[in-house]
Amino acid sequence: MLKHLLTKFLPLLVGAMLIAIGITQFTTTQATTTFSYAVTDLGTLGGDKSVAYDLNDSAQAVGYSTVNIGSRTNAVLWSNGTLTDLKQFSGIPYNDGVGINNVGQVVCNIQFGSHTGGRIPYIWQNGNVTNIFQSNQSGYATAINNVGQVVGWDVSLSAFIWQNGSTTYLNSLGDNTSNNNDRASDINNKGQIVGYASTNNGNQLHAVLWENNTVTDLGTLPGGSNSEALGINKASAVVGWSETSSGIKHAVSWQNNQITDLGTFDGNATKATDINNRATIVGYSFTVNNYSNEVPLHAFVSRNGRMVDLNNLLAANSGWELNVAHAINNRGQIVGSGQKDGQTRAFLLTPVRVTR
Repeated sequence: MLKHLLTKFLPLLVGAMLIAIGITQFTTTQATTTFSYAVTDLGTLGGDKSVAYDLNDSAQAVGYSTVNIGSRTNAVLWSNGTLTDLKQFSGIPYNDGVGINNVGQVVCNIQFGSHTGGRIPYIWQNGNVTNIFQSNQSGYATAINNVGQVVGWDVSLSAFIWQNGSTTYLNSLGDNTSNNNDRASDINNKGQIVGYASTNNGNQLHAVLWENNTVTDLGTLPGGSNSEALGINKASAVVGWSETSSGIKHAVSWQNNQITDLGTFDGNATKATDINNRATIVGYSFTVNNYSNEVPLHAFVSRNGRMVDLNNLLAANSGWELNVAHAINNRGQIVGSGQKDGQTRAFLLTPVRVTR
């Protein structure tokens, strides 16, 4: 009788157990990946385009906006729903805000010409302006930390750090003295700086870390020729991109001199642009057009090795297509640019649910 009952009901019991296991596994998988964001349109100064490049831990964001449709762009600060125009001179064709720290200091660049050499970097804070270079110098600033240190590069393509009115140029990799092409992209609060420097007699560009007057070549993925570091957090974790052996750019991270390929989520090239102190990474995928220019596709967020399209983490029918994620703060908020109602608009993403 027992044997008959086991023969009759054992398959049902096993089936029920498998279903239960399957639900548990599904729930666990969903629990590690289910999170979403509320999206805020940061608006414009009246034109049809805006882009956000950076934000601090108070969700103050900086970037640029057009004033009228098809007009020049002005540096802007978004703070608590208020948009402030940081323009310094009338008639300047281009002016952008690229970095902000937790005390509200904003790094901007004025463009007088059509190339990097025609830009003048400055710091804006509460309406007061501090020029980073002397009147006869030009270049481009990229980031500012909470100590007020600014990094970037000058017209001669030499990377620099600026603090309290003093500019210090950073060491190159040392194998190319006649045609350096060095750029500093980010700095953490410990003063560690990342960017890229020319190597192989100027034929390649490699991601580098500058620390205590020493430059370290972070290298590339196996078989890759070029790489660039774009962000660094307090734990010295670095993110950026590297070419693969096939020449495709992939988002990567560096930690303890080890490089990790973050891969791709849509089969296209990717770049990692920033990393916060919780090791959450943001960036974007892109293609290259016939003029060798990047065409951004979708913004992504990556944590614990899993890269996710940020568009899949918005509410259904949000009306947005998020193209680029430029920065993430330590609260997990993200800024960048995307398409909304046929226009390029700056956005702020705020986590509304995170289930780990």
